[in-house]
Amino acid sequence: MNLTFPGRSFPLIGLCLWAWSGALIAQGAEVRVVQPQTRSASDTLTLTGSVTAERDASLSPRLSGLVDSVAVDAGARVTQGDTLLMLDDTLAELALARAEVAVDEGRTRLEDARRLRDEQETLARDGRIPASTYKSQQAEARLAEAALERLRAEAAEVRERVARHALVAPFDGVIRARLTDPGEWVDTGTAVLELVATDRVRVDVQVPQQYIAVLAEGDEAEVRLDALPDRALSGRIGAMVPVSDAQARTFLARVVVDASEHDRVLPGLSARVTFSIGGVEDRLSIPRDAVTRYPDGTTVVWTVEQGDGGETIAQRRRVTLGAARGEAVDVLEGLEADTRVVVRGNERLREGQRIEVLEGGDD
Repeated sequence: MNLTFPGRSFPLIGLCLWAWSGALIAQGAEVRVVQPQTRSASDTLTLTGSVTAERDASLSPRLSGLVDSVAVDAGARVTQGDTLLMLDDTLAELALARAEVAVDEGRTRLEDARRLRDEQETLARDGRIPASTYKSQQAEARLAEAALERLRAEAAEVRERVARHALVAPFDGVIRARLTDPGEWVDTGTAVLELVATDRVRVDVQVPQQYIAVLAEGDEAEVRLDALPDRALSGRIGAMVPVSDAQARTFLARVVVDASEHDRVLPGLSARVTFSIGGVEDRLSIPRDAVTRYPDGTTVVWTVEQGDGGETIAQRRRVTLGAARGEAVDVLEGLEADTRVVVRGNERLREGQRIEVLEGGDD
């Protein structure tokens, strides 16, 4: 169907489309806006590392001997002082019994020597025995006393030898490996158990050389295990190893973590360590939904501006973004704090298009 005017003919459908488009332009696109938020932020550096034990020991007996019993297996949790392994101490126990008997004999001899000395002291004072006889008895008492001290030292040595047949835990931890069984002969220095402390662990990370000057021993860090991503642990740099990897141009940083209350923080797990490497500064933050991204990497936002005729229009601004945190993203360049940003209805906006800000749009 056509409409006919003097000298012109218009299709009815085309006229309706034109009228509808003009009505939209007159009314303006409805949008919701937000005001950028100002928040404090600091530059961070996140590196990946591995959890290692601060104390990791291969335990060996202090004497050579035949393994009599092993009280633990791999995975067992032990406390400092627990007996982990016993060597056959039969001969040592017999030697100890003999030494203790010798001590008893020495004690008896000393008591007898002192009794005779005290008796002769009275006789010598009365002149009934020569003074030399009394002095000889004094010497006998001192010799018996010295002999008893020697026997006591020998007994203590044998007692220590008996004690060394037991292998005890030097610290709290978990048995990582059991390397021997009863009936085996082991020599001093032969590893029979491997013990790993789990109360204090460290995360070893390789720090790129450009950051070596901004990190120092004692700096705090946040540690998140890949196995427990929702749990943040507090850590600090315990050591910066001043020897670089010539191939990777990195330095080793050891971040100490107190894992005494987290029984699943175990050596061997991978972790992400976040360091604060910059001074704290204020940054603008906007919702992610306010940002439009283009395939070439350009990021823009639509702002609310005043047109030449006083109308409210949309203007496109190119922005440089920073770190994203949840549903918000930092804006490093291209935006001022007092600028209103379109967060809803920005999908089909055009430069200079009239817009209508809905009530309650400002967040």
